[in-house]
Amino acid sequence: MTKTIIQWAMAVLLTAPLSLSGQVVVGGETPDPSAILDIQSTDKGFLWPRLSTTERNSLGSPAKGLLILNTNTLCIEINQGTPSAPRWERVKCRAGAIGGLDCGNASVSGPAITVPYTGGNGGVYDSHSVSSSGITGLSATLPAGNYADGAGSLLWTVSGVPSGLGTANFSLSSGGYTCSVPFTVVAGTISALDCSGATVTGALTSGLAASGVSASVPYTGGNGGFHSGQTVTSTGLTGLTATLSAGNFGSGAGNLTYIIAGTPASGGTASFVLNIGGQTCTLDICVNYVCRAKVNATDYRDFMCHNLGAANTCADPFTPSWEINGGYWQWGRSAEAAAGPTATNAKSGAVSGWNTTSAANGSWADGSKTASDPCPNRYRVPTKAQWDGVIANNTQTSVGSFSDSATNYGAGVKFGDQLMLPAAGYRVNGNGALDDRGLYGIYWSSTENGDSNAWILGFGNSDAGTYSYYRAFGLSVRCVAE
Repeated sequence: MTKTIIQWAMAVLLTAPLSLSGQVVVGGETPDPSAILDIQSTDKGFLWPRLSTTERNSLGSPAKGLLILNTNTLCIEINQGTPSAPRWERVKCRAGAIGGLDCGNASVSGPAITVPYTGGNGGVYDSHSVSSSGITGLSATLPAGNYADGAGSLLWTVSGVPSGLGTANFSLSSGGYTCSVPFTVVAGTISALDCSGATVTGALTSGLAASGVSASVPYTGGNGGFHSGQTVTSTGLTGLTATLSAGNFGSGAGNLTYIIAGTPASGGTASFVLNIGGQTCTLDICVNYVCRAKVNATDYRDFMCHNLGAANTCADPFTPSWEINGGYWQWGRSAEAAAGPTATNAKSGAVSGWNTTSAANGSWADGSKTASDPCPNRYRVPTKAQWDGVIANNTQTSVGSFSDSATNYGAGVKFGDQLMLPAAGYRVNGNGALDDRGLYGIYWSSTENGDSNAWILGFGNSDAGTYSYYRAFGLSVRCVAE
């Protein structure tokens, strides 16, 4: 034949008589009655489309049922998923074979056993696990894979909780060959445990059961030995535990993952004293307080517990302090205009480059959160109506001593039982200098008043109300849930 199979197929598709009822025959005249496509030959075979794993994964929307030969795995594979979410399953693979395992050169490194082999044929082998003898409780797992063509090595990963210290034995088999490999179980040690560098995933909130919360604590100097894990109860605030499952340290640096469970009794800092691998450190995790107030006669609304830009969002939000004072914003702008204080710096002076103009109408809005709203996701600057509702529907209690001082961080007003606003003062519109810290609290709303003013919540020692302020002032922001 001078035409390729594809050319023949196209020619037949274009010229096949209607009597064939849509059937196609290539290399013959009459298709088998049961076949939609009948390729006939006595001296040639059918050649599958041949793709590497990378090429297969780059296919655009592969059809469900699409068949290929994977040149990496030497497997016929079929897409049993969908075009948008392919799931390639092996139909038939070249059976893996080797010439032998090199047991004399097997090696152990940390929780892994490596065994060399020779005579690999490139075929596949299945995953399997082997339990230990002698010291029990361990298993060595070989994941599924392909032998190399020729020499290569197999990697078994050891896991589990050993019954003691000493020698565990594994009978490792692959390709019809077996090696007996001793595995020494040693007590795990590390040279340093870094609680301050821990990464916490998820969030904890007072009174709510922990869900999906964990802490990854870095360590260095691991010896590859095993540890039995631990469960640590929280101090500082109660109701939580941090649990590390039994396992092994890596050789060198690594991380330990503690799962946090329970219901925190209050907001603040939960502390866990970790003692593992000969090292001790204290893991501190912030627990969010719950802050809310009535915004009308019947409905409560959640607020953030600290002023925007607060130095420590784990600090008690019901006790005024420099840590919750926060920064200062000009109305309608997303960027902080002046930073809040630190433990050693009141930051009360004028601000270089202070913007003395007012932001345009619509920069913040009552109806929806705008792009320049500085509050984080799920929060926004409160409206004037919400501040009016807070004033009208919550008992007001003065906290601390009200007096004008750049370092007076101890004054504020509590609205109801679960919302306290510190008297953080304000930044003047001419140059951004601080004024009236400890004497007044002035908080932006998102509500406009004319073209250059906006409404604010303001309070002193004995009163609270909403007033109109020029937008170039720098005021506090307390975000409310959307």
